[in-house]
Amino acid sequence: MTSEHIVEDINRKDKKCLSFFPAFLAVLTFFLVAVLGVVLKYLGDQLPVQQVAWMRFLVGFFVLYLFSSVSERSTLSIKLIDRLVFLRAILGLTAFVCFVYSIRQMSLSVWTAVQFTNPLMLALFAALILEERIPILRCVAIVVGFIGVIVIADPHGPVRVIPLLVLLIGCASAALSDIVVKKISLKYNSNAIVLSFFAIASLVLTPFALWAWSPPSFIQWLLLFAVALLGLSSQLCLTRAFALAPASIIAPFSYTSIVWSILFGAIFFNELPTTRETIGILFILVDGFLAYLSIFGKGMKRSH
Repeated sequence: MTSEHIVEDINRKDKKCLSFFPAFLAVLTFFLVAVLGVVLKYLGDQLPVQQVAWMRFLVGFFVLYLFSSVSERSTLSIKLIDRLVFLRAILGLTAFVCFVYSIRQMSLSVWTAVQFTNPLMLALFAALILEERIPILRCVAIVVGFIGVIVIADPHGPVRVIPLLVLLIGCASAALSDIVVKKISLKYNSNAIVLSFFAIASLVLTPFALWAWSPPSFIQWLLLFAVALLGLSSQLCLTRAFALAPASIIAPFSYTSIVWSILFGAIFFNELPTTRETIGILFILVDGFLAYLSIFGKGMKRSH
């Protein structure tokens, strides 16, 4: 074998590794998110919601601050008084508090599935706020997702209406937060946006967390730190995956979160989806798949 063939063979192997790595990061991201769900569900039954949320943002802020550049640190005070940055932080904080509250009262699989309505809410808000046109396929997806949520909501079953509504408010807040991030990302980089988000959320939550403070045990302290580190790690993994590969390649791996949540729900909480919940989950998964096709289908056709 000539030296040219050896170099070509090495380059081919490097390309395979590079194509595999974003997929690995995507799967790792949604695995970490599922583990985060397990920890939140466990802590949600033992500690106040505001205390869990406060520790998540406070620890995340200090960890990210240590690894931030000098310029990101020096402009933090400027970003904190930016109205859009503050709005993004309040929306993100609202979403997280809603997620922590709702997970205490529903199974991991349902909690994860309902969050797949987020892309559809994002499409609705983009149409209302940014005046973007909603394609027909995405309109169908919105209807299918709405049917799935209605099927899951059972006033007399394991999924109560109020926790489900709180979770939907959280999804809506997250979607609005994504729209605001679109605007402020033109002024600041992603690390700076996340750093200011954690700082504002920590400050806002401080009086509420201290008022409702319940002294954690040693294990609970470890889990509170784990919440912050899991959330930050999953965010960094997903950001890196999107940097290495197109969104159309990364997005389908989000469906692995359903597999992880069903598995972890059965192992840690003895939860198995009911027939009604399974039907609702399938509707929402179809809704997410249709949304995926409507968002990335045209781009994939153009690339071919």
